[in-house]
Amino acid sequence: MTDITQRQPTYWQIGSGNDSRYYAKYCLRHGIAVVGGLNPCKTMKNEVVQGDIFLLRNGLYKIIAVGYVVSRNGIHKGEGNKLWLKDFDGWPLTAYCYVEWHQPAQPVTVSGMSRSPLVRVNKIDPIDAANDILSNYPPLKIEPDPVATSPVTDEMLCSYLIAEGWSTHDAEQFRFSLQPIVLLAEYYREKNLEIREHEIRTLLIIPLLLALGWSEKNLKIEYTASKGGRIDIACFSKPYENETSDKDCILLIESKNLKSGLCVAADQVKSYAISFPSCNTVITSNGFCYKAYEKVGDTFSDEPSAYMNITDFQDRYPLSPSDGAGTLEMIKLLLPK
Repeated sequence: MTDITQRQPTYWQIGSGNDSRYYAKYCLRHGIAVVGGLNPCKTMKNEVVQGDIFLLRNGLYKIIAVGYVVSRNGIHKGEGNKLWLKDFDGWPLTAYCYVEWHQPAQPVTVSGMSRSPLVRVNKIDPIDAANDILSNYPPLKIEPDPVATSPVTDEMLCSYLIAEGWSTHDAEQFRFSLQPIVLLAEYYREKNLEIREHEIRTLLIIPLLLALGWSEKNLKIEYTASKGGRIDIACFSKPYENETSDKDCILLIESKNLKSGLCVAADQVKSYAISFPSCNTVITSNGFCYKAYEKVGDTFSDEPSAYMNITDFQDRYPLSPSDGAGTLEMIKLLLPK
């Protein structure tokens, strides 16, 4: 039985992200509700109390789960002290509260919800649905937070490239070539600019590939796959000549705009890889975050094999450090073969 306060609880609805950046499974797995942005974080910090009830929504009409705000180790909420939430596929979701979630077998359809990331619920439909879920479904078991990752320094990156066969000069040159790419990505994010996919590809991703040693002759932009789909960047082990070069395509990269997550893009680029039997790695990127998926047997992995945020190098994937490698493995997958 959940121990809640005696006051009448406030009902809150909280978003679960969107198709390109989906938070729900992490909220449910770790018993937590998370938000980013100035106003939602302020609301979480100042107004949410233990015993309140959270509705985790998907879109405007689906309730995924409902739960009580609970205390763990003497606290029920916080901000900025969970490192794994500071890089949620490139976006900081810094404010959180602990929630004992109850999840129905299928999302429940209701009316009366809002687009706001975090807002009070006053409509009777979602409140009734929330109470019904709390009464009929047991609380979920939770997993501990992901273990902390460790920073990867420039010196570590250079040492890694040297171990891969680079000269000391070339490794240092890469470090200098990387700096303007990182500065541009940080500028775009700080200004919250609408940077489109082709700009991301041209100004952030291609410069990184060139700095890593790819030749322009081995790259094709917006390349049409023989079995359908237009690939943002196709990388070949030999200089491209014509369609017979498809057998030499070893890496596909799908670019998204700066504000996009990378969830949907993964399925998209995996489907393109059918046309290229030698392609064992596909990568999605919004210019500052990179997610790689490697082929296991005849199919690509569901979870990322490696993850890199060029503005914050880490040794593992912050959201799933036990499964996903970090910056150095991503660099290895991006190197020309």
